[in-house]
Amino acid sequence: MAPRGIIIATLAAFAFVAPAEAGGGAAVCRDDLATQDLLICLGKKLDEEDARLNRLWKKALAAEDKAGRALLRKAQRVWIAFRDAQCAYEHGPEPAGSGAAVEETFCLLRMTEERADWLAALTGQGGAADGDGKK
Repeated sequence: MAPRGIIIATLAAFAFVAPAEAGGGAAVCRDDLATQDLLICLGKKLDEEDARLNRLWKKALAAEDKAGRALLRKAQRVWIAFRDAQCAYEHGPEPAGSGAAVEETFCLLRMTEERADWLAALTGQGGAADGDGKK
C-alpha cells in the first residue's frame, strides 16, 4: 500500500478541477481550501460526474441487445464493487483524520469520471459535442 504521505501529496497536487475541463459552471476545487470546503467541492463534482455517468449508462443500455444489456449490467455491478473496494484500499483499512474522507471522495470522483469516459467512448459520445458536459 502506498504511504499516506504520498497519497496526501498527490491529493494536494490534483485535488482541483480546471474550469475548462469541469464543464459548465462546475465548482473549482483548490488544494488551499479547508478540508470541509474541499469535501463540499469534491462532493459537488462527484454528484455531477455521477449524473453524467447515469446519462451515459442509459445510452449504453439502450444501444445494446438483450444479451448485451445483461452483460453490461453485470459489468457495471462488478465495477461498482471494484470502485468501492479500490477506494477503501486507497484510504486504508483504518482511515483516520480529515484526510481520509478527502482521499475517499477524490478516489470516488476519479473512478466515476473514468467510468463515465469509458461509457462515453462505448456509446460514441466522446468529444467536445457529446452532450454529457465533458470534453
